[in-house]
Amino acid sequence: MESELFGHEKGSFTGASGRREGRFEQANGGTLFLDEIGDMPHDTQTRLLRVLAEGEFYRVGGASAIKTDVRVIAATHQDLRNLVEQGSFREDLYHRLNVIGINVPRLSERSEDIPLLLNHFLSKAASELGVPTKEVSAQVRDYLSALEWPGNVRQLENTCRWLTVMAAGNTILMNDLPPELTMGANAEAKGSVSWEKQLSDWVRAKLLAGETNVLKQAMPQIESIIMNAAPCLDVLIFPTCRPADLVGPDPDLAANREFRCHPECRARLDFLARKKRIIGPCQLVEIKLPTRRLTDANREFISRFCLPAQS
Repeated sequence: MESELFGHEKGSFTGASGRREGRFEQANGGTLFLDEIGDMPHDTQTRLLRVLAEGEFYRVGGASAIKTDVRVIAATHQDLRNLVEQGSFREDLYHRLNVIGINVPRLSERSEDIPLLLNHFLSKAASELGVPTKEVSAQVRDYLSALEWPGNVRQLENTCRWLTVMAAGNTILMNDLPPELTMGANAEAKGSVSWEKQLSDWVRAKLLAGETNVLKQAMPQIESIIMNAAPCLDVLIFPTCRPADLVGPDPDLAANREFRCHPECRARLDFLARKKRIIGPCQLVEIKLPTRRLTDANREFISRFCLPAQS
C-alpha cells in the first residue's frame, strides 16, 4: 500500500525494477480519494499523517522529500471514533481527516430512495445488456422498500442486474425475487433493531406476500414465548404477574376455571422466597385461565405447571 500511495525507487524491494510514482505524486494539484480509510495499516497511517501535516513525503527507498499539494477525500464504512478508542486508528490522523464530515445514511434509513434507485439500476442494467428495461410491480416495490439491505446500494444494484437477467416477464413479480430476499436473509442484520420494528417488518412482509390471518398466526407464537418466560424464573421480574394476566382474558367467555400451582412449581417458588430472590406474594399460586379453546402453548403450560383446583 505504501508503494501504491507514495511510489518507490528502483531496487527498494524485490521486484522494484524501476522508479514508480505514487498516487500522491500523480494527484499533485488535484484531488485524491482514499476508500476504506479505516482498513489502512498503522504504519501507513503515520506516513499519511505526515503528508497531510507537512505537505511532503518520501518514496519507498527514497532519500529526498517530495512536495505535494493534494486535496484528500476519505471514506469508510466503519466508525472511526470507535477505532480510535480501540487504538487501531490514530487519533491525530482522525482529526486531520475530519475537517468536513458527511454521514451517508444506510439505504434502509432512506427507503424513499429505493424506488428511484430501482428504476435507475434496472435501466442501467438493461442498457448494458442490450435488453428491454424491466418494470417493477407495486407489490415488489413496496416489499423491496421495506427490506434492510445490509449491502446498501451495491446490493440493490446487483439485485437489479440479477432481476434483469433472471425475471421471466417484462414486469417483476414477487416470485421473480432472488431467494435470499424472500427467505428472511436480513434477520441477522436486524439484531440491533427494536422488537417493535422487527414485528412491524415481519407483518408487512407477510401482508405484501399475500398472506391473511396474520394475527391468528402470530398470537399462538407470542403466547408461547410469554408463557415459557413467565413461570419459575431465577429472578422474577414481575413477581405478582399471572400468566392469565399476560395473555389477557377472553371477553367472549365469562366462565373461568381455577388452577392451583403444581407442587414442584410451588416448591420452587418457596425456595426462591426463602432466598429472598422474589419480593412480595407470587400470584402463580392461584391461577385463573378462561375456558376458551386453549392454544397449544396454554395447554402445555397448564399440563406442566398446574393441576385443576380441588372442589
